[in-house]
Amino acid sequence: MAFNDFRFRVAFRVLLLALSVGLVMYMFSRPNMIFAAGLTVLIIVFQLIELYRFTSQTNRKLTRFLESVKYSDFISGFANDNKLGKSFRELNTAFNEVMEAFRKARSEKEESWQYLNTIVQQVRTGIISFDSEGEVQLMNANAKKYIGNTNLKNINELVDQNPNLY
Repeated sequence: MAFNDFRFRVAFRVLLLALSVGLVMYMFSRPNMIFAAGLTVLIIVFQLIELYRFTSQTNRKLTRFLESVKYSDFISGFANDNKLGKSFRELNTAFNEVMEAFRKARSEKEESWQYLNTIVQQVRTGIISFDSEGEVQLMNANAKKYIGNTNLKNINELVDQNPNLY
């Protein structure tokens, strides 16, 4: 239905705003309608506020989506304003598909990490994995037992503990 379309609703609000402005101009040209013109100006202000609020919901939705990606919060969905027409329905669908892809990728990454960690823990040789800054990412039980430190955060800490290993 056309009344549910976002573009129609914006166009309707703009049309009402234009009619209100025309009415104010007419009222200001009549000396006995100055007070009514002032009231109509207040109505125009409210119309402008409502138009801004209504049109800015797309930006709010996009901001919410980008913040969800930024903070890895893929739980929320986008389906509460399908009544605004086909373009919003398509936007909600696209957002939900991207969120689902992120959820799936995160799940697969976690599954791979758990699998790798299980394998590394079963190896009889001590294994320590660290990144380019020296932050320890993975350490199996044999490595912990050999170096005698279960709280190794950075590989550079081994210099003080056991210089022969470093």
